[in-house]
Amino acid sequence: MLFFFPDSQKPCESKENSVVRFSPQCPVDSVIVESTPVPERTSVSWTSVEDYDLQSLLGEGGFGKVYLAQHKCNGKKVAIKALKKEGIKATKQVSRLNLERSILEEAKREKNPFLVGLFASFRTEHHLCLVMDYCAGGDLDSYFKHGAFSRERAVFYAGCVVLGLQFLHTRNIIHRDIKPENVLLDSDGYAKITDFGIAIKTMGFDGKTMSKCGSCYYLAPEIFGNHGYRKSVDWWALGVMIYEMLLKQMPFNGRNKEKIFNSIINKEPKYPKKLGEDATIIIKQLLRKDPDMRIGSSERDAEEVKECSFFKELDFEALSKKQINPPFIPKQKTPGCFCKFRHPKQVVLSSEQYKPPLIFVEKAFEDFDCFVEC
Repeated sequence: MLFFFPDSQKPCESKENSVVRFSPQCPVDSVIVESTPVPERTSVSWTSVEDYDLQSLLGEGGFGKVYLAQHKCNGKKVAIKALKKEGIKATKQVSRLNLERSILEEAKREKNPFLVGLFASFRTEHHLCLVMDYCAGGDLDSYFKHGAFSRERAVFYAGCVVLGLQFLHTRNIIHRDIKPENVLLDSDGYAKITDFGIAIKTMGFDGKTMSKCGSCYYLAPEIFGNHGYRKSVDWWALGVMIYEMLLKQMPFNGRNKEKIFNSIINKEPKYPKKLGEDATIIIKQLLRKDPDMRIGSSERDAEEVKECSFFKELDFEALSKKQINPPFIPKQKTPGCFCKFRHPKQVVLSSEQYKPPLIFVEKAFEDFDCFVEC
């Protein structure tokens, strides 16, 4: 569950546009395209909803949904995140969305294999669409139904996350929501960090933020304080994630969120022998309550974490070049696997039933469209 605390400070073509409606079935069996005139803009082959066959619903959140789609010309499968313009504007999330888009864009331009990247972004009449990498293996959380991960898999996935965080942290970006649900497996079995919706950019190594947000079980203790926090909250979350991968249980628990928060702030996890010495050491170093004593908190950041004995058998140089055979190759899931609704309602990207967006809403997103050469 994602939390935004009450006291948080939020950073925080002469061609026509298309209105797309999906049939009630999922996967999507048919798409009805209705033309709605919009102001003329440059036509780019990736920046219109007409460029894609929309196949199924991958998931949904507060302001929109994520669809599996296939590019009509080259057959490339992508994930399209469609967000409601008015919802983003009304909740003052414009700057966050722009940062999310810029992170996705830079990840793609730099060809970083450990972050989900952006192919394009575009607008429909009522929605903002991000066209992103599609990771056919799904998220790590979905694999816990088969039990805890082997040490080999846990080391490999943690290593991928370390390299992804290194890319972000060198750019003074804190992810703030590292967890298995936000780590996806591509078709090769490599892990990619996704969901930069609450990421924030700080000013240099010592840059702090005060906004209190994140997912309950993965929050670092300093987030609850009044002195701000730095990038080391991401390393704390990695420690929780390693513990979870190896034991299929959380290090901090409680019957409600208040008890979970109390456990995070005041209690220490149990370290069963089956964790092994190397895993116990790195988890303890990542879950130090004092952020200044936590591994990864110095200016060396990820380099400190890489030196842990937990990673002694992992060649980070080879990993960064995708020269290591992943310990697990996921079966590619069919579109129908992603429909989470027994009786899905009609899915609409835009519709004539909506009033045209207000001018001030449209103006907030006038620079949103882009295409990333890759």
